[in-house]
Amino acid sequence: MDNKEVAALREVMSQERLAPYETACAGDLAATLRLYAWNVGVSAAFHGPLGSLEVALRNAMHLRLAALYGREDWWGAPEAKLHWVSAKKVGEAGQNSCGDGSHPRRAEWWRSCP
Repeated sequence: MDNKEVAALREVMSQERLAPYETACAGDLAATLRLYAWNVGVSAAFHGPLGSLEVALRNAMHLRLAALYGREDWWGAPEAKLHWVSAKKVGEAGQNSCGDGSHPRRAEWWRSCP
């Protein structure tokens, strides 16, 4: 990275964003930008695995809660006693469904809508 590129990047990156990197690099702007780019790459490397973990965890929780409450729509079980914020979100999700309050798990759920 030449000095012109470093100056151009510094011009478009906010001080607030680069400050922790600049501190870590003792004010060396080229090193700061290299560290920032490295961090972007590391963050990107975690994005896919974390997304997959989130889906697996959500699905595992759904399976266990459906078994516990004996119904696929466990969130609708009165004994589930959802926190009021969660209950509100469930209600909003129901309004965004096919209109029957269901919350299909299939990716093609919209095909089942009348």
